[in-house]
Amino acid sequence: ELLGSSVLEHPSESGSKATEDAVDAEQVFDEDTLNENSKKQTLNVFNMEEAEEATLEKWEPEEVHSGAVWELGENFWTFDDFQDKMAKENVIGSRYVDSVFDTYMKKVVNMLFHSVRDNLNRTEGAYELFQLNFIIDQKFVIHYLGSRSIDPEEAFPNVDELKEFKATFLETLAGVTLEHQDTPAAFLRMRYGDSYGQWRVAFSEMEEHQLDLKFDPCSTFRRNLMVHKGSIFKNAWLHNYAEKRHAANKREMNKYINNKWATCKHRPTKEMMSSCIRNTISYRYKIYIAKEGIEYQDGYVENRIRDLIARKESEAKGG
Repeated sequence: ELLGSSVLEHPSESGSKATEDAVDAEQVFDEDTLNENSKKQTLNVFNMEEAEEATLEKWEPEEVHSGAVWELGENFWTFDDFQDKMAKENVIGSRYVDSVFDTYMKKVVNMLFHSVRDNLNRTEGAYELFQLNFIIDQKFVIHYLGSRSIDPEEAFPNVDELKEFKATFLETLAGVTLEHQDTPAAFLRMRYGDSYGQWRVAFSEMEEHQLDLKFDPCSTFRRNLMVHKGSIFKNAWLHNYAEKRHAANKREMNKYINNKWATCKHRPTKEMMSSCIRNTISYRYKIYIAKEGIEYQDGYVENRIRDLIARKESEAKGG
């Protein structure tokens, strides 16, 4: 009820209520207070049995995505991928996940914990992992869909591209679980927001006792936590993430090339200078195009070497 499930109405309940309304309507109109024409016309509105079949069409989705099958690149992004891809298109700002989505998610997690807190069993040396599902609609309104207990092995889809993410997840989960069991005293002073590895504290009983905190869902959600779509777009425009990212990638590539060139330019011949700098330019350029998502430009490495040598010769003449 705290999660709002009592607001929802099951289709079967809705149908039975409509039938009861129809019976009530027939009982009212059976009294000779209205003429026959208005009686028939009114009964056609309330009596479900007399409604035309065309008005009772059943809607069904054309496709149903159960989540059992994932297609990488279409149905699955990491938070970092989502932030990066959307910000590059100037749809969201460079801190949307941290400042908007994370803020709302933490409040929902806190509310869920307190709603079932009295029913939780304290078991020493055990843990339980929960999956929370959210959806962001076209207006960038975040909706909480539900949660369920899951096996850690099922937390990530079994695809080759996610093996590294899954291995890190399982390793850090085992670490925080074993550390908490072996040295629980080390975790006693952790407060809300503190982290151990990649895991953050969502609630601390010690902090609650010391600060005499009382959870109030009405206070937590007293205002709309969603950010207007127009504000998100304006923030994206102000951040100009795509251009800043492009400039940062270019600075990174040039930094490594220039650092290496500071050594290579002192070689006695052009061939030796070229041989010294070529691998660095080739390696950093491949990293650059991977981050930018652009195609490899033939001749870039050789052109960059010629530019560096030409600049050195020009500086020597000027000196």
